[in-house]
Amino acid sequence: MNFYIFLFLIYVGCEDVDQEEPTPIFIKTFGGSLWDYGNAVHQTNEGGYIIVGETSLIEDGTSDIWLIKTDFHGNEEWIKTFDGSNRDYASSIQETIDGGYVFTGSTGSGDYNEAWLIKTDSQGNEDWNQTFGGGNYDRANSVQQTNDGGYIIAGNTDSYGNGLLDVFLIKTDSQGNITLTINGPKKSRNKLEKVFDIFGRETSIKSNQFFIYNYDDGSTKKKLIID
Repeated sequence: MNFYIFLFLIYVGCEDVDQEEPTPIFIKTFGGSLWDYGNAVHQTNEGGYIIVGETSLIEDGTSDIWLIKTDFHGNEEWIKTFDGSNRDYASSIQETIDGGYVFTGSTGSGDYNEAWLIKTDSQGNEDWNQTFGGGNYDRANSVQQTNDGGYIIAGNTDSYGNGLLDVFLIKTDSQGNITLTINGPKKSRNKLEKVFDIFGRETSIKSNQFFIYNYDDGSTKKKLIID
């Protein structure tokens, strides 16, 4: 079974003698013999469209980021691929102030993924790329260029924060270097070994008392169990 990217653009307007050429209505497909996805589209300043998603080149579950540029009528101008590690995809794209493009998504395999930020020139040639993560499942879902020329990224992380997945907010400079990361404390993967009462005696957990939790990495925490 083949999957293709579909790009739908619809324009509705009133006739006007001074009106510029109306936006054309069209349907275009881009794809090969395997799975291809278009996850985000942005109209460029010169009137064309830039699409980002992923493409599968071989039938093993891996994929690369796919960047497609079209003209005003949806005709292909160029296509670029970006290969990271195993499964790579992008979910957000924006044209940058220098006429290039910035897009973000994820690269990795299985339970290990990193948020991926890629900057290209106006022809889709890579200027630089940066990854962000803490060794578990992290990804970026949206990117915007900020007034200072840097980038703000939003996504989710399993490496930091307090729950299974937490919001991942990353601010970078114009070259994708981190200037601020907001994600909460790094999650502890330590294992509880013993529980002591306030006199240092090993005990079991009981309600309405303070206890000292001792973990296998040598750390301790004081907790009050309330029934």
